[in-house]
Amino acid sequence: MTVIIRISKDGPVFNKLTPSDDERKQALDLHNKLKTLIPDLEKEYEKGKIETKRGFRVDDKIPRLIGEKLRKVLCDEYNVTDEELDWVFKAIKEIYSTQGAINVSQRRDILKYMFEAAKLPLAFYSSIGWDGWRRLMDSPTVRKEKRFLKWLEKKYNKEKGIQKGFMRDFIKETNAILNNRDTFIFTDDNELFAIYDKAWDITLKKKIGKKEDK
Repeated sequence: MTVIIRISKDGPVFNKLTPSDDERKQALDLHNKLKTLIPDLEKEYEKGKIETKRGFRVDDKIPRLIGEKLRKVLCDEYNVTDEELDWVFKAIKEIYSTQGAINVSQRRDILKYMFEAAKLPLAFYSSIGWDGWRRLMDSPTVRKEKRFLKWLEKKYNKEKGIQKGFMRDFIKETNAILNNRDTFIFTDDNELFAIYDKAWDITLKKKIGKKEDK
């Protein structure tokens, strides 16, 4: 579908140069929905904060619920494609966000992290928690590589018993194997996925070793 990517002084700007009347209508409909939905989700995020000695943390349930609401609107109601989602999340930061509570910088797409978290099996998400998922998605190794989520989707449907802190250690192992190489150089998905698999196996073995030492 067509989506609005920004609002200029002359009106809305679409991701297509010449959208049809029906495409304009649907894009404007989504635009009006996001104008109210995103501020509501930001408020929901704020309410989910829990004070700690170090500041605050967010109840693990809240980000996933927010992600589910986003997926319902964008995927179920409007059938937004993966390519169009990139435009939508950019527009969310530039047009619809009112508090800045969720998107704290141009580098991070916290709402998109929640959107992706909602796709995870509940057991897998619960095992790593919101903080673990956010740290994982913050990693340049993941943030700049769209294929990572494709690989992870196959992995989380097989693995069980992943604990909090596992994904942080997994990223460390991945970065060690990559040794400052950009993942873009791996044009063959299988070659890249083999690196992720190796890092995963190393992390598992180290975790098991720590358990046996106790």
